[in-house]
Formats: sequence, C-alpha cells, structure tokens
Amino acid sequence: MNEAVTYADLQFVNSSLKESVFKSDEEEDPGATYENVKSLNVPVMKVETSAPDNRGRAQPPGGLQKQEYKFLLLLLLLCLGSFSALVGIVIKYLQVSRELEELSTSHMELNSSLSWEIQSKEEKLTLTHMRLSNLQTEFKQLVQELKNLNRSLQFCNGTQKDTRENLLRIQELYHKTMEEKEKTEKNLKETEMQLQNANMAYCPSQWIRFGMRCLFFSEKKENWETSKLNCQKEMSTLLILRDNDNELQEFLSSKEGDYWVGNEIVWNNRFTWKNSNEFPECWGDNCVKISSGRQQYVKKYLNNRWICEKKLVLLDVAKSDSSLKYRFYLSGENGKYQCQKQ
Repeated sequence: MNEAVTYADLQFVNSSLKESVFKSDEEEDPGATYENVKSLNVPVMKVETSAPDNRGRAQPPGGLQKQEYKFLLLLLLLCLGSFSALVGIVIKYLQVSRELEELSTSHMELNSSLSWEIQSKEEKLTLTHMRLSNLQTEFKQLVQELKNLNRSLQFCNGTQKDTRENLLRIQELYHKTMEEKEKTEKNLKETEMQLQNANMAYCPSQWIRFGMRCLFFSEKKENWETSKLNCQKEMSTLLILRDNDNELQEFLSSKEGDYWVGNEIVWNNRFTWKNSNEFPECWGDNCVKISSGRQQYVKKYLNNRWICEKKLVLLDVAKSDSSLKYRFYLSGENGKYQCQKQ
C-alpha cells in the first residue's frame, strides 16, 4: 500500500487538526493519492522537540507523514479494540442479564417451591404436634387405667384368695354333705326295704298299704259289676271313700286315669253319693268313679280300672310272724288302731 502513495513537501502552519485533515478537493494535490481512512475526531497533539539544534528547522515532510499514519493506524486499532471490547462487553452483559433473569426466575420458582414446602412442613409439624399432644393425653389415660387395673388386680387377688378359702370350705362341706347324703340314702333304702317287708307282711303282693288299709290299683279295665267281683275274689271290696279320708283323697288325686269305687248314689232332687254305706252299691245304672281325686257318676256298664281295699284288723296281726319290726295296738285316746315300729 505504501508503494502506491506519492508524497509531497508539506508546509506546517499553525492550524487546527480539523482544518488540516478535512480539505476540499480543489486544494488537494492532484498528483497525490491517499488511502481512504475513516476520519476520527482525535485531539491534536503538538510535538515539541527538546533538542536545541532542531529548533527553527523544518522536519522532513516524508517522516512526519509516516508518523502521522502510524499514529492514526494505532488509534484505529485502539478504536477497533475498544469497539470489539465494547461489543463483547455488551454481549456479555446481555448474556449475564439473560442468565440473571433466568436465575431470578429460577430463584422465584425455587422460593415459591420452598415456601410451599415449608408451609406444608409447618402444617405437618402442626398436625404432628397435635397428634403428639393427643398421644400424650391417651398415654396419661392409659397410665391411669393401668393403675386402676393394678388396683383391681390386687383387689381380685385378695378376692381370689378369699374365694379359694371359701371354695375349700365349700368343698369340705360338700364332701361332708355327700357323706351324709350317702348315709341318708342308705338309711332310706333300708327304710324302704323295711316298709316293703312290712307291706309284704301286712298286704298281699302288688298291694299298697295306706294307713289301716291295703289298696290295689288294677291295670285292666272292666265294668262296675265285674270290678266288684274281682275285688271279692281277693277277699276285699271296692274302695269306699269317707268324709274324713282327706289324706286318701289327696293320695288318689296323684293317680292318673278313672277308677271304679263303691260309694252309693242317692237321689235327693239330684244325684249325690253316700259316704256311709258299708258295701259297694249303685243307684240303678249309675255308679261312682274317681278321676284325679274327684268323684263322678257314670253308667255301670262302662269299662274303667278299679280300686280294691282291705282293712287291717288286730286278728291279722295275731296270726303274723312275731319277728316283724312293726306292731299294732289300740289307742285309748281315739279308739283306733295304731301301727308302731318295734
């Protein structure tokens, strides 16, 4: 580039840089060509030489032009470097601004998330405190219940001890009672055997002794006349109930079924039965039967069970075995026979 430039002698005058740099096309030397350089507003620097021998002497025009060119080139490079640095700074500023904005957005999001999480944690912590408080209350209640249970257990232990002692006493009483029961049952069996032997001694087989009578309850059913004959065959009669036979009537009320008896029926404006006849009688076709202790009159040809009776007399006792444990005697108070165990 330097080879294409033609330089000329320059006269330095005291003028501003603006006037020396920007001249019109008419004033320029037509034989000189210059490189297009972008004009810059730079301050004019005055160069003073300190050498005394150069004062008043003009510098060579070629060397000054070259120094000015280098100076301008240096300024251009500095401007380009500054511009590049400025552009880099602006770009870096924009990048940093964008990153800062992103960081701010991220920080806000993180802050919001942390706030929500902290709020959630605080709520959970509050619930945990409430639950802990409830658990502490329940724990106190459980401790109190445990104390009550311990007191109840101690009371139950004391009660159990007393119960065991009472149980031991009850068991002892039970064993004694069972022994007494066995003895009583044994005595009862012996008494029943004695009564059975007494019945067999005073009453025939299958007959029952009731007071001063031996009673027979049939299992068959016959009419009244046949029942009467059956009793006569056994040297007995049909049972005749008396007014004072309350115990016998109560005993007969426990017997189920209908039985012929020998009470006589009379007509006195209505049918009634006599309690004073000595022998079994009927009034016409109407005879008396007993049902669950109650006397009723029915037709004599109907079939029912019957009851025979034998009266015990002192004559029978005289003929009995002297080894019996029972004896009869005549009571002087009421004039009746009494049976007594020997």
